[in-house]
Amino acid sequence: MPKTVAVFPNPYLKDQWSAVMHPLLSTWAGSLKEAGWYVIGLNAEDLFNTELVNNIGPDAIIIHWTETLTTFFINQNPSGRILTSIVSKIIPFALRKKLANGITTSVKSMIDDWSNKLLISNIKVIYQVHELVSHSFTEPGLAECDNYLKGKVFEISSAFQTQEESSVLLIRNFYQSDKPYAITYLGDYTKFHGDIIPKSDAREILSLNKNTRIISYIGTARKNRNPSEVVQYFIKFAKDDARLIVAGMGVGKYVPVKNDKIKVYDELLPNEKLRTIFSASDFVINDAHEYMTSAVVRTAISYNVPVIVRKYGASIDMAKDAVIFIEDTHNGLGNAIISALNLSDEEINKLVNSAKMRNEERPWSQYGMGFNDLITRLQSA
Repeated sequence: MPKTVAVFPNPYLKDQWSAVMHPLLSTWAGSLKEAGWYVIGLNAEDLFNTELVNNIGPDAIIIHWTETLTTFFINQNPSGRILTSIVSKIIPFALRKKLANGITTSVKSMIDDWSNKLLISNIKVIYQVHELVSHSFTEPGLAECDNYLKGKVFEISSAFQTQEESSVLLIRNFYQSDKPYAITYLGDYTKFHGDIIPKSDAREILSLNKNTRIISYIGTARKNRNPSEVVQYFIKFAKDDARLIVAGMGVGKYVPVKNDKIKVYDELLPNEKLRTIFSASDFVINDAHEYMTSAVVRTAISYNVPVIVRKYGASIDMAKDAVIFIEDTHNGLGNAIISALNLSDEEINKLVNSAKMRNEERPWSQYGMGFNDLITRLQSA
């Protein structure tokens, strides 16, 4: 009889993001099945109900992003339900902050009670560490709650998983822990967005010159990850034959004025358009802070496109030899953009070939094998 693993968030959700745009968890669930596991999906209310979890009796639980569970805890409080609803957008920040800070003690108490119950169940908890801090909650108190939950999940876990070896030291230093771990790669993202198309065809679709140098900023804009400085430096340093694509939800407000060198797609990008933008690009830039794991970087590598990123976390190994690093200096981003704009075709081809190798090294099937190996090590310890 196959062993059972429960996965949170539920990998079998049918919403647009989970099922169409970014079906990462369902793909990893498929890899677990291929490795011999019976996979059960857990929603927040399921994971919160420790009695239900005990009745299911999985051999292990994999917990990915905590934000959905944090929201569930927060919503148990009337003030919390206001803060996580669309109504919060019309409430003055000072009042939102007061409400958020006012519920942290009760939410943390609920997290303590839940985590203690899960701990004494003796079910192995495996924490898939995607990020060290919350990037989703903008209210100080809510972010504090999610970071507290992240710490508790790590505390009760038997081991952790993460996407690249270059993230391990960050995680161990952050949590002051030497717990066992496994590397579980992100695979080829063309599986989600479509096969690579010729660069010339992609540029024709986007009405771009076939011979120009194109850098693309791709991704939903957030406080820690947005194209603001990329746009400034590109306008300052780009030659007439270079173009910047800025694409993703909420990016428009970071392009202050219309510029012929910049093409903007402020939207939730459909897979076909994502595929076209990646295929058209010479470089993809991801200027993010404290951003440990980037699907954008992994997608660029999948499309054999070199990246411009900060030297942090998973990107170090994920894009090895296919990257221009943004140095942590005053003009680090500007220097990286200048370098990308001025590399020869031969130098870019070397980066492209390295991207191809990094992509081939990271199959989706490795996830299940990595998890199997981790469980075997835990059982023999």
